[in-house]
Amino acid sequence: MTKYLLIVIFLVSTALMANPLPSIRVQQIFFDANEDLIMQLGYHCANYAGVTITVSDGTNTGSYTILEDDIHNYPVDVNLSTSMPDLNVSQESGHLSFDIPYPNELEEVRWGNSYDCDVAPLTGGQSIYQYYDFRYSGWESYTVKTWAKSDNPEYIQDYSSYISLATVHVHIENNQSEPVEGAKIFYMDDNNLRCLTDAGGNATIELGARNTLLSVKAPDASGDALFWDRFFLEPNQVLELSATIDYSSIDDPLIPEAGAALMLKPSVLRPGNTMLVEYGKAIDSKADLNLYDIKGRFIRSVDYREAFNYDTQGLSSGIYFLRLMQGKRILATKKFILL
Repeated sequence: MTKYLLIVIFLVSTALMANPLPSIRVQQIFFDANEDLIMQLGYHCANYAGVTITVSDGTNTGSYTILEDDIHNYPVDVNLSTSMPDLNVSQESGHLSFDIPYPNELEEVRWGNSYDCDVAPLTGGQSIYQYYDFRYSGWESYTVKTWAKSDNPEYIQDYSSYISLATVHVHIENNQSEPVEGAKIFYMDDNNLRCLTDAGGNATIELGARNTLLSVKAPDASGDALFWDRFFLEPNQVLELSATIDYSSIDDPLIPEAGAALMLKPSVLRPGNTMLVEYGKAIDSKADLNLYDIKGRFIRSVDYREAFNYDTQGLSSGIYFLRLMQGKRILATKKFILL
């Protein structure tokens, strides 16, 4: 047993040495009691004395040079409202990028009400902190730097990973109102399996307070998710999330009706052109045809009742997905490419 444990420790250590965690310079940002914007630098900056951080809101820029004296005083709070008064952000919304030339890396955060933001608007004494989010794909794991909200800047110490977590209680049942055991719950993308539902169709997940995407696949099933939802979580929030999926039992998933597919003609075209969108069965009530980019970000939605020509005006070249939904039930998803 000890032999196997040592082997596992060795493999994990080797993986970490081969793929070291990237440094996080900006530990958190927040508005103080005077509503001044504060950038807090963490102890990783101790190796960057003399390096200048360029801060931008997308239009206006300012800079801060990390001081030699700072290395003994981390974390260091930098008042951006005083040193860079032209930055145009508020507690309700903002976008800040932090450009650190050594190594050449950009740290970037957005907050507001749109789903391209990392977190929802700040309220009270909340802060936005940066941390390591460990994710999994099969037997492999990977790490991303991401942002979440805390209830208080004082809670964040040494790049805290799990502060002011939200709790999501998930319940999955089928169309016969039976709980689905073993349903797969994915976090942020359909490779990052987070947990499985128990015999009662339930699962509990603790997550950072941020823009969150959860999706559900049937047990032992591959392909598109049968349900998904995107939402903003708040610190210490408890969210009840229920979903009904087309799955009759662990061994007998429902087979989609023949022809019940979303057809796009052509599926490869140039921006600004139109394509025929047609679902392979009659729609008995209004459905939503949602457009997403390659990163899963929602772009726009139109009503769908019957086949029609979809206009790609305003879209740039890239890979997109159209998803037909009734309520939170996914009917079909199809990819198309703009050259």
